[in-house]
Amino acid sequence: MTNSKHSTYKGTSTYLTDDQHLYVKQNFELLADIIEKQVSKGCIRKDFRLLDVGCATGALIAYLKKRFPDAAFHGMDASHELIDVAKSKDLNAELSVGDILELSTPF
Repeated sequence: MTNSKHSTYKGTSTYLTDDQHLYVKQNFELLADIIEKQVSKGCIRKDFRLLDVGCATGALIAYLKKRFPDAAFHGMDASHELIDVAKSKDLNAELSVGDILELSTPF
């Protein structure tokens, strides 16, 4: 395990290409379906809050925001470069650079 104080992100180019892997989008759909079931059962409110740790360029947030427009999203990543890309997408979400292990306030 790497020390969180040395959170230099290696391989950011994987997240900066437009060619996303198909299985990732399938996982987004599966996660959204699980959330949708929980909302429909009343287990979680439709205006739920979600923290995406390691959000990279915000692809998951963008996908979920379309499916759950009433939800509030916060994305966190260790890479300034990836958060800058996410911010350029106008996701209407809170985005921050940081390490979840050093989060000073509860989400």
